[in-house]
Amino acid sequence: MAETESYQKPEDYSVGETASTINVKFLSSTAVGVTLYFLSGLTLTGTLLALIVVTPAVVLFSPILIPAGVFVFLVGAGFVLSAVGAIWASSMLFKYASKKKNWTQFLFDLGLCLVRKYLKMRFGWIGWLWPLWEWIK
Repeated sequence: MAETESYQKPEDYSVGETASTINVKFLSSTAVGVTLYFLSGLTLTGTLLALIVVTPAVVLFSPILIPAGVFVFLVGAGFVLSAVGAIWASSMLFKYASKKKNWTQFLFDLGLCLVRKYLKMRFGWIGWLWPLWEWIK
């Protein structure tokens, strides 16, 4: 029978740590901790100084900045929503034109029926729009 090799070998483990190893670990971790603590203090100090410097400008320009920020947000949201709507509508139209069966086809057929009924009710005829719908279909 072949001897199976163990993944845990006794020589991989140290039985005990010496005092010098413990001291080196303690000093190195202390040095790293103090350095990171000092850098976090510098970051906090820089943030507070920047806040102190910028606060008067924000208070001074707030009647301009807040409406401008709202305007930029609304314009950006409008562009994003219009792009999403255009992508959705073009994909729906492509799926409908390629005769794939899905839930968007039902919506498109419903819209087609509603437009046809409105045009018949309003004008009594469908006019030039009906051949366009038939071509898309």
